[in-house]
Amino acid sequence: MIKIYNIRDNTLKEQGKFTKGSWINVVNPTKEEIDTISTYLYIDEQDIESVLDADERARIEVSRNYGVIIVDVPIASAEKNEIYQTIPIAIFFTEEYILTVCVEELPLLEKMIKDSSRKDINTSTPNLFILQFLYNNSILYLNFLRKIDKKSREVEKELNESLSNSELLHLLALEKSLVFFKVSLKSLQPVLEKMTKLTSIQFTEEEKALLEDVIIEHNQAVEMTEIYSGVLNGMLNTSASIISNNLNNVMKTLTSITLIISIPTVIGSFYGMNVLLPIQDDPFAFIYILLGSTFMSLILTIILIKKKLF
Repeated sequence: MIKIYNIRDNTLKEQGKFTKGSWINVVNPTKEEIDTISTYLYIDEQDIESVLDADERARIEVSRNYGVIIVDVPIASAEKNEIYQTIPIAIFFTEEYILTVCVEELPLLEKMIKDSSRKDINTSTPNLFILQFLYNNSILYLNFLRKIDKKSREVEKELNESLSNSELLHLLALEKSLVFFKVSLKSLQPVLEKMTKLTSIQFTEEEKALLEDVIIEHNQAVEMTEIYSGVLNGMLNTSASIISNNLNNVMKTLTSITLIISIPTVIGSFYGMNVLLPIQDDPFAFIYILLGSTFMSLILTIILIKKKLF
């Protein structure tokens, strides 16, 4: 799918043809669409196809005709056992066009389009467009990391009373999300460092300031990922023991209850025998037996409570 955007009335508007200063957004392109883009923009087909590989790593390359930067973008996963994952997106830039290629539609790009009127998104300035995208991408990482932290706290509360593995599986999913984030953020770090040293790309003072902001937000995301990953590892190491202890406590309680209710059961079974027993002819025998059983059960309950077995 190919969509072309350009700035009209300070807002990104979709249009039907390639014009100078436009942004071409390509999602999961077919072979024919790749051929069209390659022919019109003079971009190597292999470079376009490379980003369709989910394992493509972040990098930046600048050639004579165009440049390309590939980064990973965090998204909410559609799979049941995963919470977040990352997918690569390529941003190609020439003097006249910006081209983005990804295997699926990104909420991040949709948000940039929606907010274009108040965020000054400019498709005619590739450097600024790329830096704005990288900044928004770093903010998205931070937002998702805060959500992961919030969910881990919720799971931790549930874990204190849990007897099943559902909370443990939830923690594993959160940890998997952090692994994806850690790998993606680490791979982006040398790309940002390279951008500060590239002589083939000339940044304005405004763009240099924005690049510094991108690096600051990115470093914060890296640090938060490391911290949350360490916390989750600690929770995972103790979660199995917590679940086991909770189960042991339940079994201990059930055993204590069984012991307590066994006293009237045993006494009642004695008096159910067809043999001579004390006070069996007394008209108040049932009351005596009931009171005696209750008293003995109460004594046993007090003993178990004092020994913290109940």
